[in-house]
Amino acid sequence: MAPKRKGTNRPRPTPYNPELLENWTIARLKAACRDRGITFANNIRRLALVRLLNNQGDNHNDRSISNEDGAIDTDESRSRPRHQTEEGSARSHDATQNQDGGPHGSDNMTEVLTSLTHSVAVLASKVDNLEKKFQESNASCSVERTSNNFNVSTRPDSNQNSGNIQEFSLESAYSHFNGGNIGIHAISSSAAGSPSQLPLQTTTATRTTFGYAAHTLPLVETVSQQLRTNIIQDEKIPRAGTLRGPTCHTMPSCTRDSDGMNFDLDKWWNLSLSKSTLSTYKSALSCFLSFLTLQSLVAPWLPGTLPHISEDNLLTYVIFCQESLHLRYDTIKLYLAGIRFHYIKHGLGDPVTSSLRLPYIMRAVKKSQCNLPVRNRLPITFPILQHLCVFLEKGMFTPFIDLMLLCAFKTAFYGFLRCGEFTCKSVNESCVKVKDVVVENDNSRFQLLLRSSKTDPYGCGVTVFIFENNLLSPVTTMIKYLNVRFQQGALADSPLFIENENNFQPLTRTKFLSYLKEALSRLGYDDQSFNGHSFRIGACTSGAAAGVEGHVLQMLGRWKSDCFTRYIRTHPSTIQKAQNAMNLEFTI
Repeated sequence: MAPKRKGTNRPRPTPYNPELLENWTIARLKAACRDRGITFANNIRRLALVRLLNNQGDNHNDRSISNEDGAIDTDESRSRPRHQTEEGSARSHDATQNQDGGPHGSDNMTEVLTSLTHSVAVLASKVDNLEKKFQESNASCSVERTSNNFNVSTRPDSNQNSGNIQEFSLESAYSHFNGGNIGIHAISSSAAGSPSQLPLQTTTATRTTFGYAAHTLPLVETVSQQLRTNIIQDEKIPRAGTLRGPTCHTMPSCTRDSDGMNFDLDKWWNLSLSKSTLSTYKSALSCFLSFLTLQSLVAPWLPGTLPHISEDNLLTYVIFCQESLHLRYDTIKLYLAGIRFHYIKHGLGDPVTSSLRLPYIMRAVKKSQCNLPVRNRLPITFPILQHLCVFLEKGMFTPFIDLMLLCAFKTAFYGFLRCGEFTCKSVNESCVKVKDVVVENDNSRFQLLLRSSKTDPYGCGVTVFIFENNLLSPVTTMIKYLNVRFQQGALADSPLFIENENNFQPLTRTKFLSYLKEALSRLGYDDQSFNGHSFRIGACTSGAAAGVEGHVLQMLGRWKSDCFTRYIRTHPSTIQKAQNAMNLEFTI
C-alpha cells in the first residue's frame, strides 16, 4: 500500500517564465551581456551572468571586479547578502517592467556606457600594476653565472626590438647574456633556500609558511662549463652517475657495425646446440642444397641465403634419400631436422612441421625398411669385462696402455658411461681432466665429473660416483693410474686418458675403439658387434640380470625416462628359467 501523501497546503510552484533570467541558457546570457556591453570572463558561471544582468537592470553597475569565478561583479552586489541577491533575481512572472522601455531604454544605455568606461579604466590600472609586479619578479629571477658571467633572464625585455628576436639562437643568446649586467649576483653553492645565501643586503626574500619563496631567491649555478658547452654545440651529453660508469649514452663504434651484430647472433645460434648436432645439421643442409641444385627445382639464390622451397621439394628429397642415397629412416629424419633448424634460423619459417603430406611419406619409408637387417650392438657384460681385465693384467699392449684401458673399461662399466663422455672426437675438443677425479680419503669411492653429457645440454656438469668392490677393484685401479700420470708430469688440467705414454694428447673415440676391438678380437669375440656404447648396454643388462630395480637402473644410467629398458638384453637362459618357473604346479 502506497504511503499517504502529506498535507497539500504547500505553496504552488511558480509557473515557468521564459523571460526570467534564471531560466535562460548560458549562451543566451552571454549574448545578452555582449549586447548590453557587459564584460565577463570566458570561464564565467551561469549564476554570475544572471547577477550581472540583474545588477545592470537595477542600475547598480558603478564598477566591476573579478570574483573567484572569473566574473566582473559590482561592489554593491558583493556587499549585498546572498539571500537578498537571490530574492531580487527571482522575479515573478507577473512583474512589470519600467515604462522607459526596460533595460534597452536610452537612459539605461547611457548608464551602461558610463559603467563600461569606468570598468575599462579600472582594468587598465590593474594591468599596469600587474606588469610592474611581473617586471619586479622578473628581475629577481634573473641569474648571473659566476664561472662565465652567463646571465639568463626569465622574460625578454619589453623594449627589445623585433630585429634581435629574429636573429635569436643559442650562440647569440649565450654571447648576449654573457655581456649583460644584472644587479643581483648568483651564488655558486647548494640550492638557495635560506637568508644566508642572499648575496646582497638589499635583496629581499619573501618568507612563506614553508620557507622562502623560490622566485624571490637568486638562482644557483648547477650546470658545469663542459656541460653548457656541449649543450650549445650539440655534442654528447654524459649521463648522471658515478665517475666509474660509462661517460655517455652513445654505443661504442664497434657495436654500430651490422656485421658485428650478425656475428654475435650466429654465435648464440651455434651455442643453442652441441657441436656434434651442428655438424650433422650442416651436412644435412649441404646435402639438401646440392640436391636442389642438381635437380634444378628452385631458382638460383644468393650466397649466404636459402632458397624458398615448397612441400613438393621436401617430398622429392625424402624419396631421393631413400632410393638413391639408400639412407635409413633415422638418418632421413635427422636430415629433415637439420633443414628445419637452418630455415628457422634464417627467418624463413618451418617447412617441415607445416607440411601435411610429409609425415605420410616418412611413414611409408619406415615401412619399406622394416625388413632391412638391423645392426645389433652386443653388450659388454660383467663376464666379458672380467675376461678383458684378466688378459690386460697379463699384458696385451704396453704396460701404460694396459693400465689405462683397465681404468677406462672399469670406469665406463660401473659409471654407465657413454663413449663420448670420457673420450673426444678430436684433439681440440674438451675432455675429462685429471682434476675431475676426486678420490675419498678412505679410498672407498671416487667421483668423476663429466663436463659434457647427452642429458646435460647446458653444460652444468654431472658427477658420477664409483665405489670399490672386491672383484674388479675400480677405485684401486684409478689410484694406481693417477700415480702413473703424476709421475709423467701431468697437471690438474691435463687430460685424464691420453693416446699413449709418448703422446699426451687426449684419447680420441677412434683410438679407444681401435684398442677395444683389438682386445676383443684377440679374446675370440666378434669385434664388429661391439662399439663404445657396449659398456653402457652391458652395465644395464648386468644390473637387470642381478635383480636391480628399474628406478635404480634409471638413476645409475642418468636416464630421464623408461627408455633404459631398450638397453636390457635378455639372454636365452633367462627366458628358459622364466618358462620353467611357469611349469610349477599350484592349486587355486
